[in-house]
Amino acid sequence: VSFKSSPYGGVSHSYCDQNGFAILKGGRALARPGGERYPQHGTPFHTEYTQQTIAQNSILVDGFGQKRKDSRAVGRITAFRSMPEYGYVCGDATSAYAGRLTRFSRHVLLLRPSVVCVVDDLEAPEAAEYQWLMHASDQLDLDERYQTLVSRRADASMKVHLLTPNGFRFHQTDQWPISPKEGYPTATKTEPRKLWHFTATSKRRAKNRRIAAIMVIGDQDEQPRYDLNQLPGDVFVLNTRGQDGTATVRMDLGASSSSPPLEIRCTDAHGKETVFKTE
Repeated sequence: VSFKSSPYGGVSHSYCDQNGFAILKGGRALARPGGERYPQHGTPFHTEYTQQTIAQNSILVDGFGQKRKDSRAVGRITAFRSMPEYGYVCGDATSAYAGRLTRFSRHVLLLRPSVVCVVDDLEAPEAAEYQWLMHASDQLDLDERYQTLVSRRADASMKVHLLTPNGFRFHQTDQWPISPKEGYPTATKTEPRKLWHFTATSKRRAKNRRIAAIMVIGDQDEQPRYDLNQLPGDVFVLNTRGQDGTATVRMDLGASSSSPPLEIRCTDAHGKETVFKTE
């Protein structure tokens, strides 16, 4: 799991990818950024797509991403823990949206070895539509009814459960929003291989929104054991079981909730319990 929330804003070689992530299994990318620097640095495809938030695994607000060419469009790591049972990081990318958001905290939890929870805590100055983005090398299997998608790459796979009050509309495409040869019609360099671009759009506008993505990663030889349940009040509970113990993650996605977005409770093989609550 790779995660970025950086003090360097979207200028020069930096991208508008604060609070973005990538996930690989055995060297195979199951969630990756879209686009590439083609045919060279500074071309329309590079600056108007690849460097923009729409090409990252992050969030759009009413279709708009992070501010480009602004050194103040920064992120910051606000918390980090590395434990035998889990790894956790939180990034704050509020400043990257130039006033479109008043809060964007992304909590990333890795339940070792292969279950990832990404929980977004979002607030805008007024009611907004939010887009949750993810890109992949191969076509995704979408099930909007059950709010799930599956990313596959060779024998590696990742099932994603998307959770938010009132749900999402799903969309994916393998089309670039701008031609790689825009402004360079005679370029001879081989064009970028097409990727698949997924957008989950919130069904209702809201000032406050919490989003959880539960990513279960495996291959032909390893499939994590888990169950996911919904409680009253937009609270979800994830239980995972492994050789080294169990973990329970409580996610409060209530838009006006004052409770922490994440609470983690781990029990090792000897019955020792540890509890951690996010702020």
